[in-house]
Amino acid sequence: MQAVYKTICLTKIIGFASMKRKRAPGGGRKPKVGFSTSSLTIRIPDDLRKQLESEATTTHDSIAQRLLWHLRQSMSRQRDKDRDPAMRGLCFLIAQLAHHITGPHLTDGKRELSLYDWRSDPFFYRAFKLAVGQLLDALEPPGPIRSYEVKPIDLTDRDPHLRHYVESFKSPEAKAQYVVEYVLAAFRQIPALSDQEREQAQRELLNALLPPSMKREFYAMPDAARDLAIKAQSGKTTKAKIDLTLLFT
Repeated sequence: MQAVYKTICLTKIIGFASMKRKRAPGGGRKPKVGFSTSSLTIRIPDDLRKQLESEATTTHDSIAQRLLWHLRQSMSRQRDKDRDPAMRGLCFLIAQLAHHITGPHLTDGKRELSLYDWRSDPFFYRAFKLAVGQLLDALEPPGPIRSYEVKPIDLTDRDPHLRHYVESFKSPEAKAQYVVEYVLAAFRQIPALSDQEREQAQRELLNALLPPSMKREFYAMPDAARDLAIKAQSGKTTKAKIDLTLLFT
């Protein structure tokens, strides 16, 4: 059963973060500024370099930072392509909700700037949360709800995680609770892995026969944690520093 096997693997991987280890006096994890990096030398066409230099000047980044940004965007789009069409459509609708929740927007026809932040502002986050719920209600398929019976395997009696998984098929509420706990555990623990723990988990991923979604989950969670970090609010209305026309979108 793929889902059970996936549960075993993720439990093992994120378990590295909570393993008790003996440390030398004065030891312990040192604060990390970012992920570990390594050098890579590449040659790119002159026109691409000029585009990167222009972007770097505008965003006050280095050329390497802009190149990494584009690489992450490309890999993110590839991950999206791996999802089923219905999920891609739903993610688009949810993104549209977030866009319109934070309107009106400032635009010059090419760029667009939100006046508000749905993630960090309690008012707009609550509005977004309610909108997502109403959207899902409108898309709910017709028909009665039935429970599903999953045959337990021998490991279920000895592993509480697998037992929880099997029991989640009893009702939609149980399934929702299980999935939320599962995703939040990955969301909180995978990005918190030390460099040593991350390398060990990567070796586990390479040596195990895992579905693509498992690897996508491991590598994408740190990006999700970074992107969903709550930003400090100034309490003042955002003002554009560039000459833009106000459009109500």
